[in-house]
Amino acid sequence: MEAAVEIAAREIGAGAPLIPIYSHRYIPSAPSEAGNPILSVYQTDVIYYGSDLEDYFVNEFFDKENRFNRSGGRVVKPRRNVPFWGELYELNS
Repeated sequence: MEAAVEIAAREIGAGAPLIPIYSHRYIPSAPSEAGNPILSVYQTDVIYYGSDLEDYFVNEFFDKENRFNRSGGRVVKPRRNVPFWGELYELNS
């Protein structure tokens, strides 16, 4: 049991701290640059909720179908995979 607790503590410490945005939505603090994804984190359930802060606000508070680029299609931004949190997302997918 001690070994399991030690491994779990080490792995949890490997993830960048999360900055709360709203409810159980968070943005990883690293890398410290624009474009970090917004994650919905509830216990071990991790979901990408937006590819960045702008995308999150559209997903959370606005009708996604009304967000169009000039060519008439939905704007799709690439999603940055962040260490640790992205791995939890992949485990849940």
